[in-house]
Amino acid sequence: MATNETNQTNHSQWPQTSAGLHMRADATDAGRLVRLADVVLWLIESEGMPRIPAVHRLADELEAARFEPALFLVQAGDYAKQAEGDDATFGYHTLQSWAAVAIAQEIVADMRRDPWRFGLEGGLRLPDSQVIARVAKAKVAQGELPRTHPPADLVSAGVPALLRLLRTCWTWDRWSGVTSDAEAFTHRRLPGRAVAVRLTDAARIWGYGADWLPVAGAVSGTKVATLADLRAALESHPTSKPWPDEWVVLLRAEFSDRGGWVRRANGSRYASSKIAEQLGKDIGRTRQAVLRYLKEPPGAWETTFDRLTPKAAGRQ
Repeated sequence: MATNETNQTNHSQWPQTSAGLHMRADATDAGRLVRLADVVLWLIESEGMPRIPAVHRLADELEAARFEPALFLVQAGDYAKQAEGDDATFGYHTLQSWAAVAIAQEIVADMRRDPWRFGLEGGLRLPDSQVIARVAKAKVAQGELPRTHPPADLVSAGVPALLRLLRTCWTWDRWSGVTSDAEAFTHRRLPGRAVAVRLTDAARIWGYGADWLPVAGAVSGTKVATLADLRAALESHPTSKPWPDEWVVLLRAEFSDRGGWVRRANGSRYASSKIAEQLGKDIGRTRQAVLRYLKEPPGAWETTFDRLTPKAAGRQ
């Protein structure tokens, strides 16, 4: 899928760069990444699909995936960074970001209603907008919500926000000056141009790049249905990397069933180290080894709303 100066694509091998961006999260095989834009181009070319149906297939299969992939933002000349915080909203409002803006507006409105303290000559000045924003975010972190009712068109960070971007910004009817799909999906103005997933996840979800992954040999034929099976498989193949998908699925399902995903008051989530340690003991692995395979939390945690209001143009 390497893209050259004439926007031609090559799907015969995994590319080190795509659209001028470096396709790695780190130097390991597990760090190989794939831009979602390149998956769309692959669907268009390999399946003979028009662009809009290809985008919908990309989004639908991403939404249906049992385990959400980690999302990355690839960069030119550097390793990719994981999409976290504001980057994971892709320009849309979450409940937390909307609440912070609304509370900041309420703080300003309340101050302006008190002219004897604020606004009079020689009186107190309104605080700097950045100070008000920090105060508002602190209130949200403590669980406070605005007096106004939240709109229905909010989205959760991560995959739900990305799905809105794909279905909204990649299904245009006409793009003036753009003459081909290959040009569009490498264009600097394309929202989400830099969004990527691991090559292993692209193969798991869409079948993209499956031929480029190493074959696990005898490990691939090892049947694993229970934790006892997984422990036995790990003892028989102690150096197997990466794990076959069914091993990872079993581990994540067991972790989730044990209540391993914990949500904070502000809506963010984290993996319980205590449960990861217990699960590690059950399969003969360390807590850190378990956590490495829990970077993509299950989609059941996320809630997708029916509509979405952009707070800014989609980030690249």
